[in-house]
Amino acid sequence: MRRPSARKCLVQSRRQRARRDARRGRICIETCHAELTAETLGLKRGHYVCVSVSDTGCGMTKEVVSRAFDPFFTTKPPGKSTGLGLPMVKAFIDQSLGYVDAQSVEGLGTTIAVHLPSASA
Repeated sequence: MRRPSARKCLVQSRRQRARRDARRGRICIETCHAELTAETLGLKRGHYVCVSVSDTGCGMTKEVVSRAFDPFFTTKPPGKSTGLGLPMVKAFIDQSLGYVDAQSVEGLGTTIAVHLPSASA
């Protein structure tokens, strides 16, 4: 069974966010390298690639953030979304021994941050 690539996962997430927020706000994609010297967030010590996608859209309520990665959860009307985009992203990140987190403030926007273990060259 083939696993989706990190690029494909990021592109899918970006497309979903772009469609949702097309009429309001901006999207920012940031990358960085992090070295964890102690176990945290369920991650082992080591080197990680970090990717965050932020928007300046309407944000989400705390309830919606807490359910954002639940399969089939959507805030859209019936027929407009399957509610599988973020759960698929989380499944890929979990299979890759990484971490994904959502932070949001109503009226200010949302940030989805992904940490994936670095591969040695």
